Amino acid sequence: MKKTAITATVILAGVTLIAVNRWQTYINDLSNRFPNLDRKVIRKAYKQFLKNAADDKYGPMSDFSDEKMDALFMEIVREQTGYDE
Repeated sequence: MKKTAITATVILAGVTLIAVNRWQTYINDLSNRFPNLDRKVIRKAYKQFLKNAADDKYGPMSDFSDEKMDALFMEIVREQTGYDE
């Protein structure tokens, strides 16, 4: 029983670590694409972007280009902050 609990804890910690690292990679990528935006704004807009994608507001995203993704992201930033380039 104890061995199973330890194994489950290690697996859960590993999965959590992978998810956090993946999240940070995306945030860093967006920070490099939009250096004039604050990281807090980027995080908030990216969360909303993921929520919208999960709610299927964008339809199938497999054929989206980087430019289309950037445009959707900046639309969310403008809605949240009123930011205008």
